[in-house]
Amino acid sequence: MTNAQNGSVLQAQFQRLHRQALQARMLLDRPAKAADAVYDLRLALRISRILRHFARKDPAYDAFSRVLDLAYRATSPVRDRQVGIARIRLLETGWPRTRRRPSTGLSQALRASYPQLGRDMDVLGLPGALILMESAIARVERKVVRAKLIRRAERHAERLRAVLSTRMETALARHRMKDWHRLRLAIKHYRFWVDVLAGVLPKGQVALSRALKPLQVALGDAHDGEVLMAWLPEIPDAPLDDWRAVLMTQKQADLERALALLSPLMASPGQLADGIS
Repeated sequence: MTNAQNGSVLQAQFQRLHRQALQARMLLDRPAKAADAVYDLRLALRISRILRHFARKDPAYDAFSRVLDLAYRATSPVRDRQVGIARIRLLETGWPRTRRRPSTGLSQALRASYPQLGRDMDVLGLPGALILMESAIARVERKVVRAKLIRRAERHAERLRAVLSTRMETALARHRMKDWHRLRLAIKHYRFWVDVLAGVLPKGQVALSRALKPLQVALGDAHDGEVLMAWLPEIPDAPLDDWRAVLMTQKQADLERALALLSPLMASPGQLADGIS
């Protein structure tokens, strides 16, 4: 017999993500909608990959999990280009009117890549993988009572928070870019898990997720600058030395902002140990 009350824990959430992913894929073929569709698709895939934790013992797990990973990775270069071009446009302030801006050609190539990304999703078999995962989630909810699912959600939130705490300590001690990057990923994983399951998790978890958002944004800005700096040599007519200097200054400011946000969290261990009251 199906546990009808479990829909509020998993099934309704994944059905929404399923619809979002398919809608985004369709919009990749529509020039006016494609840019936003990349973000929507990427978000649906990321959260689906987080929720799959519940179905990790399902016989179909390996099949749909692999496709979700490949599909998400396929969106990364396109999303990096979107963010990079937006920052390049800011760097082009004062660009001579008689010279073609680098962002012009880059934007044209980016727009041409959207339909190909949609075809990549089809070749990878994303629609079928989403159906498999939805069936797996349904099987979990038929077998596991609501109270047990909630306990699982809470325990995993605690595990993610423990990882987050460790990553914070490491980043604060070492100040290396790869440690800031790992901290950013830990924050995103924790926040997505908590936000999608906010209706069943303790309020302290939800409050901590909200408190972490500014830190995630600061670290994301630093990461975006790092990605763009690696891309600059491939950009025709880019004034590399000037733009690198600006990006380095911006990255340092982003990391200083992150440090200012992180220090109060580390100074109040109770926020990470027990949530925010």
